[in-house]
Amino acid sequence: MDSQKKKLLEETYERIINVGLCIVPYEDLSDLIAPELMLFGTTKDEKVFSFGELDAMFKSQYEQMVGFDPSLDRKRIFNRITEDGKIAIITEEVTLTISSPDAVKTIFIRCSCVMEYIDKQWKITHWHASTPVDTENDHWHQEEWKREKDKLQKLVDEQTADLQGKNRELEIEASIERVRAVAMGMTKPEEMLKVCGVISDQLEQFGVEHIRNVQTVIINEEKGTYHNYQYFTPYDKESFEITECDKNSTVQAMIDRMLESPDAFFTTSLTGEELATFRSYRKQENQFPDPLLDDTKSLNGYFFSIGPGGLGITLYRPLNEGGLEIFKRFHSVFSLAYRRFRDIEQAEAQAREAKIESALERVRSRSLAMHHSSELSAVVDTLMREFTNLEFTLTFCIINLINEQYMSNTVWAANPEEGKDPESYYMKFEDYPFHHSMWEAWKAQKKRFVYTLEGEEKKTYDEYLYSETEFRRFPKHVQEANKALERYVAGFTFFKYSGLQTVSVNPISDDELEILERFGRVFEQAYTRFLDLQKAEAQAREAEIQLALERVRAKTMAMKTQSDLLDIIELFGEQLEAVGIRFDNVTFIAGPISKKRDWDLWSYAPEAENTTDKILIPYIETPYFTKTAKAVKEYQKTGQ
Repeated sequence: MDSQKKKLLEETYERIINVGLCIVPYEDLSDLIAPELMLFGTTKDEKVFSFGELDAMFKSQYEQMVGFDPSLDRKRIFNRITEDGKIAIITEEVTLTISSPDAVKTIFIRCSCVMEYIDKQWKITHWHASTPVDTENDHWHQEEWKREKDKLQKLVDEQTADLQGKNRELEIEASIERVRAVAMGMTKPEEMLKVCGVISDQLEQFGVEHIRNVQTVIINEEKGTYHNYQYFTPYDKESFEITECDKNSTVQAMIDRMLESPDAFFTTSLTGEELATFRSYRKQENQFPDPLLDDTKSLNGYFFSIGPGGLGITLYRPLNEGGLEIFKRFHSVFSLAYRRFRDIEQAEAQAREAKIESALERVRSRSLAMHHSSELSAVVDTLMREFTNLEFTLTFCIINLINEQYMSNTVWAANPEEGKDPESYYMKFEDYPFHHSMWEAWKAQKKRFVYTLEGEEKKTYDEYLYSETEFRRFPKHVQEANKALERYVAGFTFFKYSGLQTVSVNPISDDELEILERFGRVFEQAYTRFLDLQKAEAQAREAEIQLALERVRAKTMAMKTQSDLLDIIELFGEQLEAVGIRFDNVTFIAGPISKKRDWDLWSYAPEAENTTDKILIPYIETPYFTKTAKAVKEYQKTGQ
């Protein structure tokens, strides 16, 4: 083949490969296509048998290449021309690089081209392009099958893992929803115990082992205590404890951390001496019995802050990462529910405060409405009713009026079992521990004081109370009911001359003592009014007595004859009645008027037919005469 024909062959091949792989701008190759054409491309659908199909394929390739920059690296590996110079076969290995601003991709292609010399022009009759499998000595593509199988298995494994992850996530979400439902259903603090129980149950379902307890800690910084709501998993028991923060260093560290931030996290692992100290502390504080804690080698705690406290879990073994992550998610749900709970609690607290203020106002109003000291009975009755409305369960409600000079106590007592208006009962402070403690607390003006009477001390005191004091006036069935009580828990708030007291069987909470103190402050105002009324009553009575005396004095000074004594004694009796003294008769005695020591009596008897009479009483040797005569002589001598 001459050089000219050979040159034309290379030029024709260059046009075909550059247009076929989009290296140059698109151009029409119809002049290079043999009438009978057959072409295989690199994809399954690229089978061409005419120029029209080839042209459509080329145009489609150019459309897809928009935005990309192609380049070729070619290596010719076979070149053959038949002896007659009419058939040429060219085979090359081509690396096509396609670049874009975002990525660069390479494609390795084997290209085989058969051209035929027709009408003085080389024309393509056959083209085959393929991307070989990247294996060696693998004639039947078994390695490729294996790779595809491995690829497929990997895909299946990934999808299975993804599905398992999604299923586990659904399980976790369902578990979280259970916790959310219980948490959002809380209406009172003690229901936190249910939340702790359901969290423990859900964690166990996710394979968390060795759980000791799940607990909610609510901190009261002002009092230095925390309320501990706990569910102990091994024993299936709930426990509520009020604990002082500073009794144990680990507890104090947890409390301090919880208060640092709403996002705070605290973890601890107690072993050896630290664990022994913690065991001893729990037993000293008489906390929930935990025999398993005595045998474990470590105690592990994890706490997430909820603002004024924390949600925590303790285990006899460390908690793994998966369990901690799930517990953290439970905490997130609980935190939201707890904020809602705190809002409800605050609203309830405001409602209760309004209820307390209304009760205080009713006591205040009744106190200020007093016009006589005897109306103190109505005040203590009002106190009893208001305490009951505030859910105090009382045996007695008592106002103590204390007299330091005589070491005595006037008790105004309301008892729901007595079935009548409250009355006053006078009693001395005697040699009983209860009286000693009460006296000392009053002297110290304690605003909150509690004394518990039980056992033999209560039995002894009951015998004294219902046999030696005015409390013996209580109906017998009330006395017996009170004696049968297990204990008296007496709560006091004391003021200068008085004290307010409640008596119940149950322990008195700090909240109840605070309310008692507030009622006490209101009563102190009422008692001040009571003293003012008492003073005004005493002054009014003294004025009445002085007026009565003045009337008798004037009548006496106006007396002219002995017979006027009848008028005087009648007036004297009337004035005694006027100042509230009740009597059968009053008598003026004159005597002895003879050696026989007879008596003349001028007598006034308001109920008699003749209210005023003069009577002669002959002397009779009786103690009444002799003692009276002796008293008269003594008065004559000494004036007393």
